Amino acid sequence: MKKNMFILMGFIFLALFAANLSAEENRGAQRIEIDSGVKGIVDFNHGMHQKGVMDCGQCHDMFEKNPGAIQTAIASGELKKKQVMNKKCLSCHKRNKRANEKFGPVKCSGCHKKREKK
Repeated sequence: MKKNMFILMGFIFLALFAANLSAEENRGAQRIEIDSGVKGIVDFNHGMHQKGVMDCGQCHDMFEKNPGAIQTAIASGELKKKQVMNKKCLSCHKRNKRANEKFGPVKCSGCHKKREKK
């Protein structure tokens, strides 16, 4: 009986391990450039946020997990300009700062890099 239980536990462990690997496979790009119009490009460190936030739903409850999803949602009227930045990015960064935890930029220039004039 103990042997069967041990084998069963081994299979459960392997199944959970395999499920975790498949969930980790496609978690998006490590770095994403987000075009924010006149404010310039945001070089978003997606990989760092994944490690710190862990739950994709913290950010992706407002937009899809697809390249260009924020811009597409703004163009279709599903999101307003600055909605993600104000409701997600800045609120999380400021909350972490108040809690004396690791936090990201809390000013526009911390993420937005002006484009060079041509």
